Amino acid sequence: MADDTQRDRGAEASAKTSSLMKKQLIMNDRDKPVSLSDVQVFIDQQKKANTKRATNRDVKNIQRWLAVNKFELRPLFLVEPELLDEYLSQLYISIRKADGGEYEPGSLDQLRASLERHLLDNKYQTSLRDRIFHKSQKDCVTKSKEKLGKPTHQRLFPLTKRTRCGRMAILATPVQK
Repeated sequence: MADDTQRDRGAEASAKTSSLMKKQLIMNDRDKPVSLSDVQVFIDQQKKANTKRATNRDVKNIQRWLAVNKFELRPLFLVEPELLDEYLSQLYISIRKADGGEYEPGSLDQLRASLERHLLDNKYQTSLRDRIFHKSQKDCVTKSKEKLGKPTHQRLFPLTKRTRCGRMAILATPVQK
């Protein structure tokens, strides 16, 4: 009889263990493995439609400029960093709008950001912020300063100035030009 009691207790313990293991399996089911393609699909879904559109447009414009001016037909992510730096340097200095006017500095920054996103998506070997792209960075900043002459907030809000903490303060009198 003692053996029967022990067997019953053993059966109950094994049933509890089995039930506990099923619960753990159910809980761990939510931790199912995800493939790399699923991860890429998720990342692509998170990108904003306007950002994708702007990136594609800007990359297409850069590739068109390279094809016409440098006879470079390779995709941007296949161009060596040193050569890409030279191309970008010349691009930033010479690029114009369709009507022949100069791009605003913010537009040049957006162009660089689009190119950076494109290169990152295609696993380019380096970032546009790396030291190897110093020349093109310098030329882009120089072109921006040449176009602006003064900070953007003064152009957009002539009756304001930036305080030490970066906030906008309204001036009583107009900014002297």
